[in-house]
Amino acid sequence: MADSPWSVLTLPATPLLAETPEAFFRDVGARIAAGSPETLAVLGGFSADRLGFGFVCGYVAALRRLTKSHAGITALAATEAGGAHPRAIETTLSQQGDQVVLNGTKAFVTLGSLCAEVYVLAHVGQDAAGRKGLRLVRMPTSSSGAHMHALPATPFAPEIPHCRLTLTDVRLPTDSVLPGDGWADYVRPFRTIEDTFVMLAALGYMLGVVRRGAASEALLDAVVAALTSTLYVAGLPPSEARTHVLLGAALAQVQGVMRALGAAFPAGLPDEEARFHRDAPLLSVAEKARSARKRKAFFELGLAAAPGSD
Repeated sequence: MADSPWSVLTLPATPLLAETPEAFFRDVGARIAAGSPETLAVLGGFSADRLGFGFVCGYVAALRRLTKSHAGITALAATEAGGAHPRAIETTLSQQGDQVVLNGTKAFVTLGSLCAEVYVLAHVGQDAAGRKGLRLVRMPTSSSGAHMHALPATPFAPEIPHCRLTLTDVRLPTDSVLPGDGWADYVRPFRTIEDTFVMLAALGYMLGVVRRGAASEALLDAVVAALTSTLYVAGLPPSEARTHVLLGAALAQVQGVMRALGAAFPAGLPDEEARFHRDAPLLSVAEKARSARKRKAFFELGLAAAPGSD
């Protein structure tokens, strides 16, 4: 049983073979003695025979860190037709008696079809300046009026399901609304937390490959060094400028490890190697937004000129 992220240095490196991401997630849970989000992310990746299955554990671990919940597979439902920025949120949350009511459509919910519950970003109206008040709502996917619609599989990591979510007069108890601001306290920091924990899962996966394939000591050193850096970042406040700077540095390490592993994938694992090259773009998703946050952080810390200046 694993009780820390570093258990992956001594656990057997044989992957858990599963037909579906939900079966894989269940089997990983049986291996964890003390379920910190970091342990779930790293062990999930380490136990996988593909990046996509590891991603599931990294993503769920990120939501556990954000919400302080230890539920099963959950998802964040924020993105709408116009994006996930506060101005783009049209889903409404209204108070009706002793209940709250959700109406709207979420364009893209990662893992949506696997979830027993999701966290829905909705607005409660606008202030005098036209700014939307946003809240995050915990919603069982079995709620009346809530429907998941499967989206086409992506070219990389096709095992990860994505859905469109429609909400029509979904009624929930008032305590389903999480305390605080839905954007500032949850959705905005989640972008950094998700990046970090998905990287932890990817590093766990790569460590498993390196150990299974008896790869070079230099490659093992590189994976462990990147994992050490990323675990440190996982413990930092996600909204601080220094966190974005250090996350960027850790990501550079991860990308270096991926290039090295891609060029010298251990022999004897041809199916895994094919999946690794197929799924590598998974870690480049949202790279533009990540780079923008890093540039802004460099400026805030006085390490670079203002973003966009010569």
